[in-house]
Amino acid sequence: MNIPEFAIDTERLHLRLARLEDAEALAGLITPGISRWVAAWPYPTTVEIARSLISSRLDSAADVRIWPMVITARAEGGIIGWLGLEQSESDAGVLELGYWIAENAQGKGYAFEAASASVDTAFSRLGANAVEAGAQPENAVSHHLLKKLGMKEAGERLVYAPSRNRHENCRFWRKDKPA
Repeated sequence: MNIPEFAIDTERLHLRLARLEDAEALAGLITPGISRWVAAWPYPTTVEIARSLISSRLDSAADVRIWPMVITARAEGGIIGWLGLEQSESDAGVLELGYWIAENAQGKGYAFEAASASVDTAFSRLGANAVEAGAQPENAVSHHLLKKLGMKEAGERLVYAPSRNRHENCRFWRKDKPA
């Protein structure tokens, strides 16, 4: 598979690998309301921080199974969020899903549409045996979305949140590849 050409398309969305030139748009979307739920994107996120986050993930994409993607809405034509699939450190057959949608694009079903297509792609094109995702226990919206994706609760564990320089408890969800 040619990583630079990797993309996922849905009816309303186009997910493509992030590029360094996406840094300004992504930095502009990070608000306190987004940053409080995501581990890697601090508030404020400068263009330099966004560029560094993108660069580190793109560097890993060449060596590891990681797909750092921007989410674009076809109708609006701009970046509305971020989604990543990354091989689990503890199990090569598991891809970890992470995502966020800009506040001005929330409430339109974009997160579910992007996550659903990504889970399907993880199984059909990327060879995953399972997909996992986690969220802080207080993040009811994400827990609802993960349940709606058909994921089952898989317990709690500590996750390091570099944006806040601390470990945080997260509830994890898992979906195994359909038979």
